[in-house]
Amino acid sequence: MNTWIAENQTCASACTLVFLAGIQRFSEGKLVVHQNLPPSEQANEKIARDAAWISVQRIIGETIILLNGFGAPRFVFKRIFSSPEVYEFTDAEMAELTTVTSLDEM
Repeated sequence: MNTWIAENQTCASACTLVFLAGIQRFSEGKLVVHQNLPPSEQANEKIARDAAWISVQRIIGETIILLNGFGAPRFVFKRIFSSPEVYEFTDAEMAELTTVTSLDEM
């Protein structure tokens, strides 16, 4: 699969995982990540601490497995796991994440 972010478009959240799964990747738009958030329907729920830790660890583990499978650079992990707000990858980071320099190469 090849992936592409169109000009003036934003690939955010889970879209980032799809983009990184691409064998050939090209972007004219923005790539944005953030820490995992609970579903909105659980926003006000109180859950047991052990259940919360198990859930958090499962999500982190699944994300690491996916990113490793895509060969994602280590800075991607840092941005996902340490950005409480949305983080937009810089031009330099995007240059490292893209594998081709134009759509014609895909």
